[in-house]
Parts: sequence; C-alpha cells; structure tokens
Amino acid sequence: MSIPPPAPSSAFAEAQAEQLLAELRALETPELLALCLRFRRSPERLGLYLTLFRARPGARAQFAASLVCFDLARQGNLVAQRELSVLAPTMAAISADAQLVADLVSGDRYLEELWQACRDALASDDPRQLWSEPGLEATELVAEIDLLDDADLDFAIDLEPPPAAPSSAGLPQTKVDERTEQQRPLFAEALMRHLGHEPEKGLFDYGYGFSTARGADVERLESFVRSLDAYAAVTPARGLASLGRLFLGAHLRRLTFFGRPNPRRQAMVREGLALLPDLEAATSAAAIFEFEGPRVLESFEKVIELMLDYLSFCAAERLDPHAAGSAERYAATNRHPPLLPAAKRRRRF
Repeated sequence: MSIPPPAPSSAFAEAQAEQLLAELRALETPELLALCLRFRRSPERLGLYLTLFRARPGARAQFAASLVCFDLARQGNLVAQRELSVLAPTMAAISADAQLVADLVSGDRYLEELWQACRDALASDDPRQLWSEPGLEATELVAEIDLLDDADLDFAIDLEPPPAAPSSAGLPQTKVDERTEQQRPLFAEALMRHLGHEPEKGLFDYGYGFSTARGADVERLESFVRSLDAYAAVTPARGLASLGRLFLGAHLRRLTFFGRPNPRRQAMVREGLALLPDLEAATSAAAIFEFEGPRVLESFEKVIELMLDYLSFCAAERLDPHAAGSAERYAATNRHPPLLPAAKRRRRF
C-alpha cells in the first residue's frame, strides 16, 4: 500500500506564495493585465492583481487597477463597487490618453469588451447602474396610497430639469464639450485630494472629506465646495457644489453664541438651494456621499431633512421651489428641520 505524500508545511506554502508574488511583480503592466483574463472568475486572484497594480506608480498601472476594480464590481464585490465610484473621475481623466488605453487593451477581445462596458459606466456619471437592483418600475405594487390630493398643492411645481446650466448658456455644444473635457481631470484631482484618497496607492480614507467634527474640518469643507464653482461644466461637480453647501449648512449651528441667526449657515443653505434645480448633477453628486461609507450617509440625512423642510415651506407659502427668491426666503427663516423618523431614534438634536 502506497503512503500518500505529506501535506506541505506552512513554511513551504508561504515560500510558494512569495515565489508567485515575485514572478507576478516581474511582469510588465500589460502582461499582468492580460494574465487577469485567465483568472477573471476568481475574485481572490483578481484581488491579488489589484493589489499589485496599486503598488505600482504611473498612469498605466492606475488605469489597469481601475479596470480590474470595475471587473470585480461587476461580479458583485461591494468594496470594489464603493471604490469604483470614487475612481470614476480619475479613470475618465486617464483614459483621455488614447495611446495608453490602446497599449493596454487593444488586440485582446475580453479586455476590449471590458473597457467598453467601463466606458459606458463612466459616460453615465453613475456606474452603480450596472449592478443596481431593479428599480421601482420593475416592482409589483402592493397598494397605492394618495398622501396628498392635487387640491392640497394649489400651485404648479416644474420638476423637469432646467435647460442648460447658467455657466454654459449661450455657448455652442462643441465649446461646452471642450470645457467639460478640460475641467474633468482637474475636478477629479481636486476631489481625490479633498477626500483623502490615493487610488494609485490603493489608499481610501472614507469619511475624511465630509468630517465636520472640528473647526478646521468645517473650514476645509467650505473652501472645497466653493472651489467647485470653477468646474461647473462637469456634472458631478455642479451637484457637489450644491449638496456640499447644504451638507455644510445642515451641520453648522443655527444660532451664534449671542443667540442670533448664524449668517454662515444661512449663506450655505441659500446658495445650496439656489443651485439645486440641476437635478441630474445633484443625483450624480449624491453617489459620492453614498460611497463614502455609512457614517457619511447617516450624516447626509440632515441634508434630506433640510430639503424636505424646504419643500414643506414652499408648499405652505405657495412658492415655487425653483424660483430664485424661494431659497432666499427660506434661508432667512433659519428654520430647524424636523428629524426623519429613523434619525429620531439615534439623535437628540
């Protein structure tokens, strides 16, 4: 009777793993990316390659890492889905180098298809759509309840997105496209720097960019949201300029130490609501808050509370929420928005 060979020792297994890593590190970036094809059904192996790409400097490795991250996200990896939303602006900027992209994906059918799917996601301004659950339109309704009758809202509110953003008004479409392409990489760089993320190194400091715990955090956030006006041609930047102001306003004190309305809070609320009618931009910017993690998402509830209170105020005062003076009048009241039901169980104020 033959005796089975002994199981390899842990030291031997570690030596084999180190040898594999050494061989993979010796490969050029295009070769390592092509090797991913053989293990695209193995999330563990793709995760290993992702780590190796992120340890390398340069745009080629950064692009390859983003492509592998996208592949993992399509397979349902939640961490990759979160990271990809943050990586999207940077990846769009890098992909402007057509020669770089061609060197990495041309001639490989799977990589070309993967890159095309990734491009579709980038063009949508919301890559979550590729792995999101079916929307409400695909859900069977159990019951339909009329919470408000048309007579209760005796005024018209146009919920359609406005025409073009003011910064692009009167410009030919080609000029608008040129401005967008020029501003997109600048916005991506500014966003990554503010959020504290370094995608090329695989470092993601979730929550840092939206902290309001200290005075320095508030100053930093206000400076960032005001700087976003310079990237008005980029859809997520316009939305973040609005929601960022509302987020900051919702976390500032309503009253000063002398019991007077806080003018800084009023300015943030007024400016944020005035920019809000660009619904497409606001929607794409909301994804940035969502993918910054649970703590930021919970803090974002204050923005929702403020917006709901604004709509309630406009309904009571018979105002159009999109009208220029409505945001001014609401900010002047310095109201304290009611808490959401779920928030009442967690927050005292």
